[in-house]
Amino acid sequence: MDKIEFDKLIDRIRSGDDEAMEVFMAEMEEYIGGRIKSILKNRGISSGNKLEDLMQAGWVGVFHALKNYDTASKAKFTTYATEYIDPEINRTLKDLKTIIKTRDPILAYSKSYNEISPKEKKALEALAIIKLGTSQKGRDLTAEERKEKLEERKIYTENDKFPKESLVLQIMEILRSATDERHSITVEELKECLTMMRIVKFNNSFIESPNTITSTIENILNELDPKEYTKDNDGDYKIKYRGYDNDELIKKIKRAEGKHEVTDFRFVQPFSYQELDELIQAVSMSSYLSAEEKDNLIKNIFDTCGGYYRSPFWDGKHLRFNPSAIHGRFSKSSGNSEKDLMANLKTIQTAINHMWQIKFTFNGYDSDGNLVPTNKNPHFFSPFHLVVYQDLFYLIGLWSDGTNKKIYHYRVDLMSDVEILTGKNNKPVRIKMYGIENLPIWNCNWNPEKYLSEHLYMAYDEPRDIKIKIKKTDYTDIYKWFSSYTKTNIPCEEGYDVIIVKTSPSMIVHWALQYSSKVEILDEDIRAEIRKEIKKLGEKYE
Repeated sequence: MDKIEFDKLIDRIRSGDDEAMEVFMAEMEEYIGGRIKSILKNRGISSGNKLEDLMQAGWVGVFHALKNYDTASKAKFTTYATEYIDPEINRTLKDLKTIIKTRDPILAYSKSYNEISPKEKKALEALAIIKLGTSQKGRDLTAEERKEKLEERKIYTENDKFPKESLVLQIMEILRSATDERHSITVEELKECLTMMRIVKFNNSFIESPNTITSTIENILNELDPKEYTKDNDGDYKIKYRGYDNDELIKKIKRAEGKHEVTDFRFVQPFSYQELDELIQAVSMSSYLSAEEKDNLIKNIFDTCGGYYRSPFWDGKHLRFNPSAIHGRFSKSSGNSEKDLMANLKTIQTAINHMWQIKFTFNGYDSDGNLVPTNKNPHFFSPFHLVVYQDLFYLIGLWSDGTNKKIYHYRVDLMSDVEILTGKNNKPVRIKMYGIENLPIWNCNWNPEKYLSEHLYMAYDEPRDIKIKIKKTDYTDIYKWFSSYTKTNIPCEEGYDVIIVKTSPSMIVHWALQYSSKVEILDEDIRAEIRKEIKKLGEKYE
């Protein structure tokens, strides 16, 4: 099937032609099988009994490609779809071969600070003195604490050599705890940290030689890091050192000409300083989490980083930002409403990822603050996108009763009993690809910012151009609500502009009332609707 034939087939699918979908699936089933065979051959492995899993992964790629494919592009659909199919197959292959990694439980630093024993705390604090100056992540030691811990260095009784395996684990834990993107450690500093850890943690004063430490860490680098540096594999390094991007270790091992020193080691932490800032700020400012949940989450985030990192939102034990300072839909909620919301979001996003239909109950609040169904029958829905609008999550997708087809927006916090829709064979049902001309929520047309500004207050009606007169000093409110506007040359009084926005004609009425002191709608039909609303308000408040 050539590009023209494929494009016609896809156009028929998007117009709701089930027969076209059957032809498409038959064509693509053979193509997915070919991609699986090629990938397995190139990797020198067999599918075993996992062919069905790999086929399912391929179909996920196909349907994501179908959502995004633009028939106006030059690429044939199969060529375009390969960029989606192959990563899904490779990801599934990787998942099927996942190795569960475990930590040595004797190492205190892999635990929460409040869970470790007093002896382990001393080890962490003594290690912190040498490189960190902290008694726990997020708080600095006092002068008295520094003096006390330094005195502890003199107390030891044993002098037994550690096994090589212990030495490797101890070095790794020091690197993880005492280095990061801004702080490295030399062999001499590593030796001092190692000695201090052993004294306070194991009551053992055995001192490793610099040569032993150097050879051990070089072996670790050989095991964990790429053999040769390229720009593409920079992110694969677990431990970096001065000159890693010049392959200094390899040159040293091969005794290349010149001096090749391997030093200034630093562990590549899971998150950068900037990413940690973003994560902690996002958790701190969330209106969907309780103070206790925020404390626990931030503690866990700190457990992933080295001891140097500080956040203005955290004092080492508790959140510094007052959780009560957030006013949001769920900031004061009781019961499990926020947990229900998170569960709904997870189910919906899974359905979107796999292009499956969902079913759910839609609710409203009664006078006692309880959610009650608005309809006894469940809703069947083809979900396309999740968005956040004015502090609320909305689901955007397609609904049909077999005859009528329409884009709908549902508030996710008002949904309950959300589940993946299954068919007679107990397999998930694929989304319906209804024929709506120039469907704005197809991925190839989807622009979230534009869509939300055109659907003011999440209205369903068709957006249109609307003329607004606004003070030149009041554009802040325009930017708050609309992603773009067009400034016109329509004459008006000094200090004002006439602009055009594209949005909901029904909801602009309520918006204009909200901003009546700053804007004036110029379209006569909408002005008439505004006058009706003003008259109703006058009668109500007379």
